[in-house]
Amino acid sequence: MYRLEITPKATPRPRVKTLFSKKLGRNINATYYPRDYQAYKDKMISMIKELNITPKDYNYLIVKFALPYPKTVVGGRKMKIEGKLHDKKPDLDNQIKGFSDFLNDAGAMLTDDSKIGIIQSTKVYTCSEIGYVEFNLAVI
Repeated sequence: MYRLEITPKATPRPRVKTLFSKKLGRNINATYYPRDYQAYKDKMISMIKELNITPKDYNYLIVKFALPYPKTVVGGRKMKIEGKLHDKKPDLDNQIKGFSDFLNDAGAMLTDDSKIGIIQSTKVYTCSEIGYVEFNLAVI
């Protein structure tokens, strides 16, 4: 099981900006993500690369996203909901999408993240100020 100490983020919808291309002599649409998400993506890819995962066509992903409590939760209330399911935004499926792309971009997937056919995922609360992502990959 691998663990990345970083607060998970969901993949946002890409933004589109119209720019004039001198080379083409016309307007083109440039697609991009917000800066904070791009910084998160770069950090996640870097952290995954540091794990030195042997590239394979993994088809089974187990992933747990642990998000910090809202700032309104204090003291003993935190302990009561530690590890309980996180049923607020961000959506779990948007977190999975980004994370599987990061695995691919970091070189952990031999071919592509489309090879993953089974995903077991959880989104929970954590007491730590920074969340984390725990995951495992397998070929079954």
